[in-house]
Amino acid sequence: MPQCAKCNNDTSCSSCFDGQYLNIDNCQNCGIAQCQKCKDGISCDLCQSGYFYNNSQCISSCPKGKYADASTRICQDCNSKCATCSNATDCDTSCLFKCATCSNATNCDTCFGNRVVTTCECPAYSYNNLNYRQACIECSTISIGCSTCNATTCQACLSPNFLDGNSCVITCPAGKWPNTANKQCTACLFKCATCSNATDCDTCFGNRVGTTCECPAYSYNNLNYRQACIECSTISIGCSTCNATTCQACLSTHFLDGNSCVIACPAGKWGNTANRQCTACLFKCATCSNATDCDTCFGNRLPQQCDCPQYSYDPNIFNQACTICSTFSAGCVTCSSTECLTCQTPQYFQLNQKQNNAIHAQIQ
Repeated sequence: MPQCAKCNNDTSCSSCFDGQYLNIDNCQNCGIAQCQKCKDGISCDLCQSGYFYNNSQCISSCPKGKYADASTRICQDCNSKCATCSNATDCDTSCLFKCATCSNATNCDTCFGNRVVTTCECPAYSYNNLNYRQACIECSTISIGCSTCNATTCQACLSPNFLDGNSCVITCPAGKWPNTANKQCTACLFKCATCSNATDCDTCFGNRVGTTCECPAYSYNNLNYRQACIECSTISIGCSTCNATTCQACLSTHFLDGNSCVIACPAGKWGNTANRQCTACLFKCATCSNATDCDTCFGNRLPQQCDCPQYSYDPNIFNQACTICSTFSAGCVTCSSTECLTCQTPQYFQLNQKQNNAIHAQIQ
């Protein structure tokens, strides 16, 4: 057959000329122009001399970023840093490695991705990943308003934004203030709920007051500035100084009695104006107004020292009454708790063996 390079018979080919392929028994033209050897109509195994295979075509010169491999007649990729090359390892010196195309050895005509001619650096507000064959990372993809970044993190923001963590914000969140010196949201003092600078609080937690968020008067600071102060009046009305559970001092109108503030101290105590506390009376007093004298005494004892009255027996138990000697016998002047011991003169003393009572008789 005239289209066969070799044939089996008048109707069957066994091999074909260059530019053709064997399709069953017939020779068909390769589907790609300037293809020398192919297996089918859509691909090329070897281009003709002077042509190189690239993207399903046989072309006379390889595109930028590829070189012509003479042994395979295929356009092979250059090293990733090369704009143009003649082999797999070395760059051509015709363009800077950062250029996509150039007209001289110093400046780029076009660049890869969004890089800017003539130096193919990154545009403003983007990150240079130093791979000049890739686009720069626009900082706005990390956060709107970001002006400086790396591949994953925003590092500075455009005015009027402030950097807060990895985001650019116009208004800093509660607990932070807009630091114009570094354009960042800076944490307030730990005691502040909100603030406008590094030293003063605008608002505080709970019932705390002022620019330093201290506790108000007559309350206890538990040193947890994110909690309210404990008002001493919750422990006792009139309490001015306290801790979490105990009143320690009272207002000037009150006296501290145990854990309570009282206007009048209870029986057995007196209002000590020196320390504003209810102070225990002398043990012998029922009531008192100072540390040395009794206002009232127990039983029949006499103020101010709560001694026993004349002609009575003192049991030395000051919350008990004195024993009046005349209860044993008229004229008895000294006695014990159970009997008369002496009588008034000119009377005499006589023991009754059964009752031990004083008996009085006229001296004859």
